[in-house]
Amino acid sequence: MEKSEWLDAWDARIRQTITRERLLTPGETVLVAVSGGIDSVALLNWLMRWQGTLGVRLVVGHVHHGLRAQSADEDQYFVERLAKTYQLPFLVQKLYWKQLPHSNVQAFARTRRYEALVMMAKKVGAHKIALAHHASDQIETMLFKLLKGTSPDGLSGMPIRRRFRGVCLVRPFLYETRETIQTYSGSVGLTYRDDASNASLRYRRNAIRHMLLPALKTFEPTVESHLLTLSEQLKDDARFFRTLGIRFLQKHSTFAPGIWDVSSASLKKLSPSLQRRVIHLIWSYLQRSPDTKHAVLTFTHIEHIRSLLMEEESFAISLPGTVELWARKGRLIGYTEPPRLSEVHLFPGSVVSWPGTTLSVALLPVQRVPRTMMGAWSGVTDERWPAFLFLDDSAFSRIGKLTLRTFRAGDRFFDRPNKKIKDAWEALGIERPWRARWPLVTAMGRIVWAPPFFLKEHGVKDGTAEQAGTEVTPVPVESGQGYMLFALKRAYPWPWGDEDATESEGHVQGHVKEDWAELEFDA
Repeated sequence: MEKSEWLDAWDARIRQTITRERLLTPGETVLVAVSGGIDSVALLNWLMRWQGTLGVRLVVGHVHHGLRAQSADEDQYFVERLAKTYQLPFLVQKLYWKQLPHSNVQAFARTRRYEALVMMAKKVGAHKIALAHHASDQIETMLFKLLKGTSPDGLSGMPIRRRFRGVCLVRPFLYETRETIQTYSGSVGLTYRDDASNASLRYRRNAIRHMLLPALKTFEPTVESHLLTLSEQLKDDARFFRTLGIRFLQKHSTFAPGIWDVSSASLKKLSPSLQRRVIHLIWSYLQRSPDTKHAVLTFTHIEHIRSLLMEEESFAISLPGTVELWARKGRLIGYTEPPRLSEVHLFPGSVVSWPGTTLSVALLPVQRVPRTMMGAWSGVTDERWPAFLFLDDSAFSRIGKLTLRTFRAGDRFFDRPNKKIKDAWEALGIERPWRARWPLVTAMGRIVWAPPFFLKEHGVKDGTAEQAGTEVTPVPVESGQGYMLFALKRAYPWPWGDEDATESEGHVQGHVKEDWAELEFDA
C-alpha cells in the first residue's frame, strides 16, 4: 500500500472512531495533553490536520512533572515551541512534590497529571481533554491489572471516554497500536522527545512492555488481538451490569447528599454479580471527598458486606473513604457523616438551605392563610405531621426566637415535654443516619416543627404518623396574619446522568454516561 493510501485509511479510521464514540463535538474547546513524546505529538498533529473538519478549538496543555529537572525543562520548551508552530494557545502546569510515595510512583504521578490537566481545561473553558493512549497501552494496562489483582471492570482496561473531575477524557487513538502511530509519525515527518524512563525495567509497566508481552507472543503471536477483543467484551458486560444496577437503585432506593438508603430484602434477591455492582455504585457515589479520592473498595470489602447482608439482620461497618454502612430492619444505608452545623437563627424572611439534605427551610410573613391549609397543620386532615406551620403575630411573639439545628440527645416536642422525637422516629422506622441530617425548628430548647419530607422518602403513608403519636400541635392561631414556616425540596440530580438505555428482546441496550463513579484506571 502506498503512503498516501495508508494515510487515507488511517485518517478514515480515526474519524470513524471519533464519530462512533461521540468523542468530539463541533464548537467545543479541547485541551490536548502533550508530553512531547511520539504518541501525544502525533495526536496533536492529527487534530491540527482535521481541526477545520471537526470544528473544534484546540489548546495545548503540558504538565511539568518536576521529577527529572533538566529533561523536564527541555520537554516543556519543546512542547511550547510546537504549540507556537501550530499557532495554538499553550498552558503548562508544574507539579511540586513535598514527598514521593514509597511505591507506585508512576501511578501517583499519573493521577497528579490528570488533576493538573483538569485545572488547565477549566481555565480555558474546555469540557474535553484529548489523551494519546493507544491499543498497546490498553494491553499493558490489562496485564498490569491482571498481575496486581482486579475485577472484570478493571481488566477491561481504559474506557475510550469517561468523566473525571467534571470534564470528559477522550482517547481518539485507543484502537490504534503503537506501531501504526510510529508509521503515521514517520509518514508526516514528526519530531518528538524520547523519555529515557520508558526503558527502565524498575517500573512494572515497562517490564510488562519489554519482557512479559514479548514472552507471551512466543506462545501466541496474536495474543494482543485476543486481549483487545476481551477488553471490548468486558466493557460491554460492565455497561450491561452497570445499567441493571442503576435501574435497581432507581426502583428500590432513596438518596440525598451523603446518604443512600436501599431495601436490603430486594438487594438479597439479586445475583451475586449484580449485588457487587450495586454495592460499588453506592460506595462510589458516597466516596467523593477530595481527602479520600485514592480510597479503594476491594473485592474483599464487597464480599464481607454480602456475607453480612445474607447472615445478619443488623450490622454497622466502616468502609474505605470515610463511608459508613448501616443495616437494620430491612434497610441498608450507606452514608458519610453530615457536616457539623451550628444553630441558625430563623428570622422573618429567611430561607436556609440545609446542608446534607435536599431541603430549604423558610420563615416568611403572610397576610392570609386559606382555611383549607390551616386545617392541615391543625389536625383536621390526616397529615398529622404538618407540611407547614403557621404562627400568627401573637403566637410568634410568645414563642420567641426560632432556631434551626439538628438532633440532640433528649430532644422533646414543644407542646408535649414528655414526648421525645427519638421515640417518634423509632415508631416510624427512621434510622439513625437519617436522623443526623433532619433539620429541626426549635424554640426555648424544644422542637416546634420538623419538615415531613423524609417521612415520604421512607415510605411513611398518610395516617402512619398519627398512629405513632407524632403530631406536632402548634401554638393556637388567633388570626389569619402572621408567619408561615415551611420547607421546599430542592431538585437533586440523579448521580449518573440521563439514562437512555432501553429494553429490547429481554436485553438491556444503550449507553450509560461515565462519570465520577467510574473506576479510575492506571492509565
